[in-house]
Amino acid sequence: MAAARPKAKPACARSYKSAAVRVKPCAPAAKDAILYKMSLKRKIFLGFMLMVALGVLVVRDGTFDDLSEGEVMARFANVNSAFLQVDGMNVHYRDTGVGRPIVLLHGNSSSLHAWEGWAKAMESHRRVIRLDLPGFGLTGPDPSGRYDFFSQSQFLARFLDALGVQGEVDVAGNSHGGRVAWTFATTFPERVRKLIMVNAAGYPMGIKLWGLKLRGLWPISWIASWYTPRAVVRVLVRDTFGDPTKVTDEVVDHYHALQLVPGNRASLAAMSSIYGVDDTAHIVKVAKPTLVLWGAKDKLFPVADARRFEKDIAGAKVIVYEGVGHLPMEEIPELSARDAEAFLDDETTKALPTIAP
Repeated sequence: MAAARPKAKPACARSYKSAAVRVKPCAPAAKDAILYKMSLKRKIFLGFMLMVALGVLVVRDGTFDDLSEGEVMARFANVNSAFLQVDGMNVHYRDTGVGRPIVLLHGNSSSLHAWEGWAKAMESHRRVIRLDLPGFGLTGPDPSGRYDFFSQSQFLARFLDALGVQGEVDVAGNSHGGRVAWTFATTFPERVRKLIMVNAAGYPMGIKLWGLKLRGLWPISWIASWYTPRAVVRVLVRDTFGDPTKVTDEVVDHYHALQLVPGNRASLAAMSSIYGVDDTAHIVKVAKPTLVLWGAKDKLFPVADARRFEKDIAGAKVIVYEGVGHLPMEEIPELSARDAEAFLDDETTKALPTIAP
């Protein structure tokens, strides 16, 4: 008769999943050894120090508080700034120069300041109208909470009415503002003479859209509504420029402060869903002379989007700037303004018959 084998000791386990078999936890892997051997007091101390480090980071590189009204006005308003009540918002705008009017629409997380270079180049012979769109700049949030592009195009029409601007205007828009611009051109074709789209939004963003959607999810939206690290703003702004050396501390400070205008951080979260709406079927309805300006190094909207606009909008002209990113009007203001003016002054470009909605 064979001798009975000694009963094997039960193996260790990560947890007690069976009530019948009691096993002790495994020893930690080598990479976990330090934390495993650390006493509870030391773990508490380590956690406390991490919280202190986070607090230092918050104080040094971010903020909980919005800017005060005085700080906002000192940073972003000047002698040309004016305000107009539209849809319950005190809309910040600048209306300079004399001549045929052009309306300039900025992008996401930006303001009318993005067009400073174009305004300087044009206002000696054109009427240049710039405004902070709802949810941005000094205009602040829309009390109705409607940020979809159709609603924003209607807001633009009411703003121009309140300003007393009648008849046709030229419209230029960048990114988010570019989508407002072409939506305005299809919604109110009788009010647009010529259209300029600068790295404009319009086509599905693919994987990049997830980043915007995440911005609107809790708890990310909650955290982002009160904590805005300057370091994160720096990274995002550098990504929008083809030449990151142009992103000075002054530029980063400007974009960081824009987020701290009361209500703007919450507005960004509220807008996260509008970029997932597919309005591409309406692009072919643009029946106005159109110029598409595009920075070839745009990491958000590829040059392929410029070619799609060229294909979808009859008669559209495209100019691509090598080495330039998402903001040509900021990165190369003189060149991009010169190309825009050549297009605006070209009387050979004519509007097409309006396509019914």
